Amino acid sequence: MKMIKTSFTMCDMAGADFANANLQGSFFGQCDLSGAMFDNTDLTAADFSIAYNRGVIPGNNKLKNAVFSRFNIEGLVVHLGIKLKD
Repeated sequence: MKMIKTSFTMCDMAGADFANANLQGSFFGQCDLSGAMFDNTDLTAADFSIAYNRGVIPGNNKLKNAVFSRFNIEGLVVHLGIKLKD
């Protein structure tokens, strides 16, 4: 599914399935992404900087120029079993 440059704002997207979607340049503003599935998803230049509860496995998705907050980086490494400290 193509959803290029889509703006998702203040959405409850818990459990959403974005597998194989094209979300290039999309914005996830204050969205709850707990349990959302990103697999083989094109997230090129997508903005997750103020999204929360996200889990995106970098090796399974295109993330070039995607934006993440350094304060919420755990969503990119949770699958590795890594614990982050402040």
